[in-house]
Amino acid sequence: MRSLNLRQNILVDLSLRIALIPFLLITFYRTVQSGRYWLETFDATNLADWLINYQGGFVRRGLIGEALFQIHLWTQIDVGLLATSLQLTVYFTYFLLAGLILLRTRSIASYWLIIFSPFLFRFQLQGHGGGFRKEILFFALFAILTYASINFSHKVFRWIFWGILLVYPAVVLSHEMLILLLPYFIILYLIRIGFERQGFLWVSLGSSLSLLAFGLALTYKGEPSHAIAICHSIGIERVAGCTTPGASAIGWIGASVSDVAMGTKSNLENSGYMVRYSLSIVAAAIAYWPFRRSLKFLVTQWLPGLLFWSSIMGTGLLFSVAHDWDRFLYMHLVAIFFLALAAQNQADPPQKITRLLRQGLEKGMSQKLKVRNWSGVLGLAMLIFLYAKTWYIGSCCTGQPGALPLSPFGVDLMNVFQP
Repeated sequence: MRSLNLRQNILVDLSLRIALIPFLLITFYRTVQSGRYWLETFDATNLADWLINYQGGFVRRGLIGEALFQIHLWTQIDVGLLATSLQLTVYFTYFLLAGLILLRTRSIASYWLIIFSPFLFRFQLQGHGGGFRKEILFFALFAILTYASINFSHKVFRWIFWGILLVYPAVVLSHEMLILLLPYFIILYLIRIGFERQGFLWVSLGSSLSLLAFGLALTYKGEPSHAIAICHSIGIERVAGCTTPGASAIGWIGASVSDVAMGTKSNLENSGYMVRYSLSIVAAAIAYWPFRRSLKFLVTQWLPGLLFWSSIMGTGLLFSVAHDWDRFLYMHLVAIFFLALAAQNQADPPQKITRLLRQGLEKGMSQKLKVRNWSGVLGLAMLIFLYAKTWYIGSCCTGQPGALPLSPFGVDLMNVFQP
């Protein structure tokens, strides 16, 4: 039995490494298709979110949109095309670095469920309004820092960490919600460098820049006049319901907190938010079970744990106001995935991809793998298929599958229990 399990583990490891590359290529191709679709329709949410600018005055969420608008004025390239190009560049960075880290991870078999899950790489394909939002900026930056923590020296890692820490205020000025994810960068710093009193003091001071940006975003929340000016600058006729809160991402700039909270309250009362997203959390947690030991430090070490729970509790407060619960859940799932990779690779250093593939083939030959050894692997493949294709985290605001679902057999957990 032990020999059979060893053979099956070799097959699982080798099969995952071989399958990962075409899976990511196909998924990224589908992501490009989705981005093209949102551009052609000039989507009021997935695209317009990136077009908020300062043409009506300084306002929260406007930094990236203003940069794109200025590039548009300078080059005459359509601002929507610029935004889509940026989105796809960010997704490419995320996919590339996550894939490279996984391929170099010794025990990739621990990640067999999460790799093909309906959220880690495929969330943006499952429904309207979830993907292509500004939290993907965090995904790319966190992927860069995770890759650096695994592959580079302490000195190089520190330089990259400080570069990201200095850039992050610009990310917060592009969407104030992303301040909630700042603690994950510090946790990754602790994984790689450890706690040093003087060094951590400098990290805290560097983090204060992002807190300052957050304060500016709260101060300049925006008025309806800002939304009107933004819509006119990019062509008000191009975005459906451009100035209307709820109809477009730009329209939310002119909405009050009470208006947003009222919509969330309605969803809680009438759309079964608590039950549906609780189910999503349970379903997603299954994928993390195989590598749960890599995340044990979030419980056993007080400082990483404090930072982690501060991020979670901050998001909990956000839940009470904003209704994009699918996005909030997704961004934490991605962050935790990278923390697990970083912690595991610190304990078990990565190897060259070609070496791991060669070792897998050599072990497979030495173990004299037979047809019967594939039964367990085929069973595992069926479990992965069922997990990947039978559910997904539904969009917060439609309650229906999106325009470009990758899982035609999938069940939107938003609709499991209709009230």
